[in-house]
Amino acid sequence: MLAVIGYAALAIWVAVIVHEVGHYLAGLAAGVPARAMRVRMEAPPHVDLGDGEVWLSPDDEEYVEVFRQYASSAGAAWLFVAGDLCWRRR
Repeated sequence: MLAVIGYAALAIWVAVIVHEVGHYLAGLAAGVPARAMRVRMEAPPHVDLGDGEVWLSPDDEEYVEVFRQYASSAGAAWLFVAGDLCWRRR
């Protein structure tokens, strides 16, 4: 039973990592340079954006403005944030 719980926890952790890497790859596709993003595996996991001086999490008000500096199109931007919008309700 303990092994099943361990495997389930590992599967969830891998799914979360794959999800966040998906945001990272979508950011690259949207035009965000790799040096301006980092995946943070803290609660909740997310992709930080750097504006050159500070790192911003999706909870920071300036996050969207920094993202808009890089986004190549509205469709690419939608791909970057779609997963987050599916579970966050503001």
